[in-house]
Amino acid sequence: MINRKKNEFEDSFALMGLRDLGIELLVAEYSGGGDSGAIDEINCYMNPEIIYEDEDIDYINDVGINVEAMAEEGFSIDKRSKMSELIDNLENSLIINLLNGIEDWWNNEGGSGKFYLDLKTRSYKIENTCYGEVEYDEETDEYDYDNQEEWNYNHYGKV
Repeated sequence: MINRKKNEFEDSFALMGLRDLGIELLVAEYSGGGDSGAIDEINCYMNPEIIYEDEDIDYINDVGINVEAMAEEGFSIDKRSKMSELIDNLENSLIINLLNGIEDWWNNEGGSGKFYLDLKTRSYKIENTCYGEVEYDEETDEYDYDNQEEWNYNHYGKV
């Protein structure tokens, strides 16, 4: 119980810290297959246009300004360092925990997706895709990825 409370406190602290840096949207891309999965990339944005429907994120019309692409005058090395530290805390607790609670995107044929977190409202959207088995064509000695089945799921919530 203490560890869960500690993690919730650390997650809240990290979310507030990112907001204090001016970040409004966090986008994590993930993928997996076999028996493992990982977050491939996390980007932070300022001034995104997020469209809501019934309090859920419906669409990210424009992801805004990617903090990584900003010049040092706009986002200093100190801010980048603090941002990286806060993201590391969120990646290893909040994001991974939420992703592990959805469809199996890391086993067998795996899957991939995007995790969006609006830091103003603390609302998130997960766009998850799971893949089916791939047919192997012995004549061409290739896998037929064009006809691979995939299932798309969206998940919404607040942190």
